[in-house]
Amino acid sequence: STNKDLAGKVALSQKHTTLQAHTTENNNPGSSRGIGAAIALKFAQRGADIAINYVSNAPAANSVVEQIRALGVRALGFKADVSQGE
Repeated sequence: STNKDLAGKVALSQKHTTLQAHTTENNNPGSSRGIGAAIALKFAQRGADIAINYVSNAPAANSVVEQIRALGVRALGFKADVSQGE
């Protein structure tokens, strides 16, 4: 996709929380694989920088981070269990 309408925005992709970028909100079940990875990649294709949260699958998260960076946007992975509140 050449539509970069999210350029300059950041999408935070976390398990059990909300993915937010621009004015769109979607539930995202995690971003290192499956639909979560697909959502993160779609936001990246539209120009958003991506922060990925994962709990235990660092290789999968790192793979998605590298795929996102190959699209020309910034991406970082963070290990954290956000399923439990404070």
